[in-house]
Amino acid sequence: MPVLDGTGALNQIRRLPGARGMIPIIALTANARVGDREAYLASCFDDHVPKPIEPVALVEAIGRAVAGARDPQMKHIAA
Repeated sequence: MPVLDGTGALNQIRRLPGARGMIPIIALTANARVGDREAYLASCFDDHVPKPIEPVALVEAIGRAVAGARDPQMKHIAA
């Protein structure tokens, strides 16, 4: 992206007040090495799906993100 990468955009979104900063965000990235998923989750992404994107994996990630958005213990704390 020309101005921000995905993590930079995520950080700005997470700083938004209220529910706007809590929207589920899934990293869709070519990074698929061991540990990449964990790094994205630690960065407050709700999930990670590596490219090439498999439709079933994306649907499953969306399901997890939506379920987490409904669970107050899964909410991210804006930094």
